[in-house]
Amino acid sequence: MVRIRGETLSYGDLFKGVYHQDVERLPNSNRVYWGPAYFDRTKNDDGYRITFGEYLILDRQNIRPTVLVMDSVLDRYPVKKLISTRIEEIRRQKSPRGFLFALGTPKVRLFKDRSYVNIAIESLDHIDVRYIDLFDELRK
Repeated sequence: MVRIRGETLSYGDLFKGVYHQDVERLPNSNRVYWGPAYFDRTKNDDGYRITFGEYLILDRQNIRPTVLVMDSVLDRYPVKKLISTRIEEIRRQKSPRGFLFALGTPKVRLFKDRSYVNIAIESLDHIDVRYIDLFDELRK
């Protein structure tokens, strides 16, 4: 068991692989969402958009959740080089896929009549970015 912000959870309840769950049925508190993800820069080139490879379901639509890591947040992070180097190395690969663990809560956003699901993280301490070979190791 683990205790986070007064909530006691089993490890099984703490970790949620992103794989076809209904967003409305997910807990409204922090969990570790994990899975293969694609790494890219935002459209405004002011941060990174990390998009899970699998989707969640919202109103019968398949939506791939994202985690946004803005440059302004990275610039203030004490160990910026560690995380930014790993993200950038993954992003520059021919296939920009990595493995993401993100402690946060799914938030539904509406922008230009389109729904998005973002995993809202409170700190860069709440994400871990790994190379995709971790996925191969976990499958063994």
